[in-house]
Amino acid sequence: ATVWAAAALPMGLLAWVVAPWLADRLDAPSQLPKALTKRYRSALIGIAVHSAQSVVFLALALALVLGHGTR
Repeated sequence: ATVWAAAALPMGLLAWVVAPWLADRLDAPSQLPKALTKRYRSALIGIAVHSAQSVVFLALALALVLGHGTR
């Protein structure tokens, strides 16, 4: 129960006190979602690039294995 409270209480404080206070201080509240979307988009692009490299490597390895059996 102590570990749960140690994690839940700060998160509750952030959600109920800090977030509304921060929202009031922002000049344009729409800037926060835009900034988060920009960060997530850039992270997803990085993930896609690294995933594409893995897929290409897997396709080449598969082509070598399957091509070796047909010759």
